Amino acid sequence: MSGYRGMRWFKCDLQVQTPEDNRHWRDDDLRLGDPRRPKREGKPDESGIQEKARRFLKRCHELGLEVIGFTDHNFSNQAEPRDWFLTHLVEQNKRVAKELDRPPLHLFPGFEADIGYHALCLFEPAVGWQQLQTVNEILTKLGLRPGERFVEGKLQPLRYNDASVSLKRLLEIVQNECGGVVIAAHADERDGLLSDASRIGDYSLKDLFAVELTSNPPAQKYRDILAGKNTHWKREGRHPGWIMSSDAKSLAIDEAGFPTANALGYRYSWIKMSSPSIESLRQAFLDHASRIRVPENPRKDENPNDLQKQARICSISVEGVDFLEDQEIEFSPNMSCVIGGRGSGKSTVLEYLRMALGKDKTEDVDEETRVRIERIRKTRAADRSRITVRWRDKSGTEDVILLEGGRPVVSNRELIDEGTFFRQLPVSFFSQQQLNRLTQTKDRASDQRRQAQQLTSLIDAFVADELRQLEHAEIDKRREIESLFAKRREVQSLAQEEKRARQEHQEAERQWKARSEIQAEAQRHQHAKAAAEHVSRLRESLGEPERIAELARSMAENHSPIGSAAAHWPHGEWFAALDGKAEQLKEKFARTVENAVASYKQEIDGLFALDPVWPEIERELAVADQRFERACREKGLSPEDVGRLQEIDRQRLATKTAVARYQSQITVLNAAINDLPARFDQLHDIWHQQFRLRATAADLANDATKLNESGGRFIHVAPSYCGAREALQAIWSNFEPPDRRTKLGRSWEEIGELVFDSFQTNVKSYRSPWAMLQEWIDSPGKCSDPQLRERLVELKEHVDQHRQAWERIQVTRVPDAVDLTLFRPDGTQAGSISDGSLSDGQRNTAALALLLAQDGGPLVIDQPEDELDSNFIFKELIPMLRGVKQKRQILLATHNANLVVNGDSELVYALEATKGRGTVLAQGGLDRPEVTRVVLDVMEGSEEAFRRRYEKYHF
Repeated sequence: MSGYRGMRWFKCDLQVQTPEDNRHWRDDDLRLGDPRRPKREGKPDESGIQEKARRFLKRCHELGLEVIGFTDHNFSNQAEPRDWFLTHLVEQNKRVAKELDRPPLHLFPGFEADIGYHALCLFEPAVGWQQLQTVNEILTKLGLRPGERFVEGKLQPLRYNDASVSLKRLLEIVQNECGGVVIAAHADERDGLLSDASRIGDYSLKDLFAVELTSNPPAQKYRDILAGKNTHWKREGRHPGWIMSSDAKSLAIDEAGFPTANALGYRYSWIKMSSPSIESLRQAFLDHASRIRVPENPRKDENPNDLQKQARICSISVEGVDFLEDQEIEFSPNMSCVIGGRGSGKSTVLEYLRMALGKDKTEDVDEETRVRIERIRKTRAADRSRITVRWRDKSGTEDVILLEGGRPVVSNRELIDEGTFFRQLPVSFFSQQQLNRLTQTKDRASDQRRQAQQLTSLIDAFVADELRQLEHAEIDKRREIESLFAKRREVQSLAQEEKRARQEHQEAERQWKARSEIQAEAQRHQHAKAAAEHVSRLRESLGEPERIAELARSMAENHSPIGSAAAHWPHGEWFAALDGKAEQLKEKFARTVENAVASYKQEIDGLFALDPVWPEIERELAVADQRFERACREKGLSPEDVGRLQEIDRQRLATKTAVARYQSQITVLNAAINDLPARFDQLHDIWHQQFRLRATAADLANDATKLNESGGRFIHVAPSYCGAREALQAIWSNFEPPDRRTKLGRSWEEIGELVFDSFQTNVKSYRSPWAMLQEWIDSPGKCSDPQLRERLVELKEHVDQHRQAWERIQVTRVPDAVDLTLFRPDGTQAGSISDGSLSDGQRNTAALALLLAQDGGPLVIDQPEDELDSNFIFKELIPMLRGVKQKRQILLATHNANLVVNGDSELVYALEATKGRGTVLAQGGLDRPEVTRVVLDVMEGSEEAFRRRYEKYHF
């Protein structure tokens, strides 16, 4: 937030004493000497007091304090400013901060005065001793000159003209004349403002903006007083804000590092400001519910700035566009308002945000908004414009989104799927036209479906995480059912295949039986042929040993003697003898192999020639063919017919196997398909769970949007199961007959209406409109609608002819419908969305209340106040905005001062049109004077115009 100028939380301790008051200061090592600046070589030596001031400031930084109110009793009894401890705190502030690499502290000078009880007086943060001198003079003006403020070390009360100074006079001088602020100190203690009923008059003074308490939560008595519940402590208008401070008299800390009782930072408050000032404090005290947080247990306290974990748009930078000067806007994590006159570009800023975050082409963008987006898109010069958005998710991770060309990209990292990233960004954009269309009832069917979805989405946002889980479960269950449908279609296909295989098996079996009489003779013929082939193969195998003999002879004959070459080798005679031996071995091996082959061949021949049985076997094998042919002729068959017997047998076995396989597959698939009713029950259970969640969300929405003052009903949300009529008709139209000229086709839309109405009548009896229709198609007698019953025969024929399309219909969810009823403040019903009786303003009021009531990511709305009732804006919308912005970022472009001022916008960004281009005029919180002036000029018509209206209101 380096360039952020809006409001944030500051850790403040607004009642801090210093060693200036030696009587009450407890740390001996920080006590100031006497003299405070002893002379060294004739000159006052300030090194000691400066070092103590530096130690004091460092402890402030160590404790995380950012704003300190210095309230020494009666300021100081010293006349010389260089002797004031506060002078050196102010002078050393920047130097210490620079050493620690931290921003300087905001040091409010002041004093604690006794007016019968103690009051703290604070003035603008000091940057030099001259401001401290002014504070000193104010105390003199109140009747206490230096030297008179303590008598014998005892604090003296304020007295003026020998009379006690009242709170009323203190307020007039300190606040009205000198621009300071007064806080009643430790008001809940025995001598404090709230402890004595005699001080009720002081409490009732409208210019008393704040009191300081010493415990949180306060005692019940003080809670009742400050909440306006104590009838004795009456006060016109708002009651004071309250804070806690340390009333520090020490810098001591305990063993755990926490301040001890009444040490610096022992108690403190968080105050929301832009840049700390008296005006910042005044506004915080006036709007303490929004701007002050008091920790109940400082030891477990966390910085409220760090607790803002909501997803947010951190900033937008615009460069090179037609109607805006180059500029960067740093948004508040809470609420930011872009203001400006007509043509200043405030709406353009929001539309650039929409484009950069990829929300300009989503389904919820209506045509009118789309046209405006396209018009603004053309203000970006493609070659030089650049929109940069810094986005932070809930985990604190930042992304830089760049829009230079036609689509946005994430520039600081690579994404696997940018479309998914932008689609899942939890940012909602609404123009006034979109709020109008969100709840319109009279439009085209396609727009009605979109509006119904958007209205439902407003409710869904209350239970978004739970619905998202059910959505995933629904998708999975639909896939399971679609898979079972596919299996059912596969069973139908397999049944045809199984039927065909059984027919083929029957034919093969018949052919096999017709040829079975010759089967034995054919087998004997086949065995004889096999035996003859075996003998032939055995004799042919004799050629293998002969090739082995030829190979051995070739090896011997191919030996190459080494000859005379060995004569030159070392031991040449030995190598020559070795070569001769090798040649002899090869020759011996060849002869041995040749002899073995010859012997083998002779013995094989002997197996047949010398066997007495062989000649008879040989004759029998030789006449096998003749015998088989004779047997075939006797049976009236040809050998070729008998030869097909094996083929037929193979076919018979193959078809039998195929039949068994198909039947097995069908059995397995049918086992799965039998689970289809249970899966449909599970899908319908999910649909009903979604509806019950929406009903819960509706209850949450109804509770969250109760009237702020009376607590009565403001809107009532009522969901209906599968109640989106237009959505059902859209699904139904996708199943219409190809020829709309048929009787069924001509009445198709009417049938859809009958289906919807019948289901709504029987919603407790059936799980879905499609389940109802399927049951009625199967059992027409169950149909409760006579007109629909007449069409069921035609419908059944259409379903049977388009079974796959009907299966898709059966798993398609008919969305739930949501209706909104708006109530007047007196509790009477103003009308509802469904009956079309609400005005645009009333419908927008209801939609906006729902938007603000839900949790979620940033909500960006362009001029939400249009057509809204002003009384509603102040009494209902403003409190909702103030509550929602603590947990959800709100970005508004608005003309309405109520939203900005009473909504307590943390950032106001004001634009003005200069030479046709939007230029920043002021930015920051309302505690910045320049911002307040612009708000008066732009939203109230000027301070003078506001004053004149105020005068005529008879306040």
